[in-house]
Amino acid sequence: MPDKNTHLEPEGIDLDNRLLRAILKHAPVLISAKDRQGNILFTSESFSVLDGPAPHEYVNRNVFDLFPKDIAEQLWANDLKAQMSATPIIAQEEVFHADGTKHIYHTCKFRLEDDNGRLIGTCSVSFDITHMKKMEHQANHDALTDLYNRRYLDECFTSERRRARRDKKHLIFVLFDLDKFKTFNDKFGHVMGDELLIDFAKQLKQHFQRPSDFCFRLGGDEFAVILTTDNVDASLGQITQVTQSVNQHWQQQYEFACSISAGVCIASKLSSSKKAYREADQALYKAKEQGRNRVEVYKQ
Repeated sequence: MPDKNTHLEPEGIDLDNRLLRAILKHAPVLISAKDRQGNILFTSESFSVLDGPAPHEYVNRNVFDLFPKDIAEQLWANDLKAQMSATPIIAQEEVFHADGTKHIYHTCKFRLEDDNGRLIGTCSVSFDITHMKKMEHQANHDALTDLYNRRYLDECFTSERRRARRDKKHLIFVLFDLDKFKTFNDKFGHVMGDELLIDFAKQLKQHFQRPSDFCFRLGGDEFAVILTTDNVDASLGQITQVTQSVNQHWQQQYEFACSISAGVCIASKLSSSKKAYREADQALYKAKEQGRNRVEVYKQ
């Protein structure tokens, strides 16, 4: 208990200001306010981590004078959304720190009103989630190729199957396998083998680059793609084109070139990635049995 003789400041504006100053000085988050034109009204002391002036020097300057154009446009677009929204908006925003690294922030923005309900501007509270995003990336991506990994396959398949059903599209699951990859490894060594896997990953990302395309390395020389389509035949043609393009590319690059086999299943009605994998694997086995370097579609 405090001593009865301890001086206590009276409640009111002085105490309120002391608390506010303490919060703005010590909070491990970026706190700022802008007027309706994007001019900074105040910033917390944590703005010292950013690539910019001292925190107090942000005040009365416009966001477009303080940040690179692409970042300023991102920040200002979210401010405008917050101005127009009756409820706070949540966004991910990127800014540079003083050490030159780009950081990702989880930001809550909300409108500020005066006592008469008139818009003053917006307030932003931002948490640095760069480390969290890096850990999330590492958990869901293959270390060698930077494609999605097998761990992420189930989650992705479930969400994409749901989306395909909602949009009345077809969901396709593809397994790719490098023919005679062991022979390539034995002939050129594992370092070259890794380079071949990395190159194939790049080829997949170049051919399947829509937001609804997802590329995976499942392990070893086994890769997968999940995609949605309106036209199954066109997508099957694309898959065949990928295998032919990679084969041609490798024949020009290597003395001994692997080829690509693929097994495909139409997975729209399947309930899990395990079932899709099983059907695509059976189609892939048939492709291998038929002489490799081909695409086979699962048929019941």
